[in-house]
Amino acid sequence: FTDYLRLMANSRIVASCSPASWAGDFRTWEALASGALLLVDRTRLPRQPPLLHGVHMVEYDNDNRTDFEQKLRYYLSHPREAYAIAHAGWRFAVERNLPVHRADYIVHTTLEILHRRGRKGR
Repeated sequence: FTDYLRLMANSRIVASCSPASWAGDFRTWEALASGALLLVDRTRLPRQPPLLHGVHMVEYDNDNRTDFEQKLRYYLSHPREAYAIAHAGWRFAVERNLPVHRADYIVHTTLEILHRRGRKGR
């Protein structure tokens, strides 16, 4: 596993394809935490807080190989732009998406749902 993380940390770009168009997998967060630019396919489920295309990562259309290849070539030939997005993605991961942030979101969202349910008399 250490070799894998070392490889990620030494990469400028990491591509990830989410399983069955879900909201990402571990590679999404590993790539962001490594400081590499994340190229990730579009997903159906929203993330909270949201990752923004062109700000924290770059989305590609998983049904369009040309889209992926064009974006990969573009960011390989524009390293400053790739670095800016990668750095913003890294900051997003470490400042807003650590396990404590995810747990906080789950607890607050669950309490909000229960509070609303209580007001409806359920």
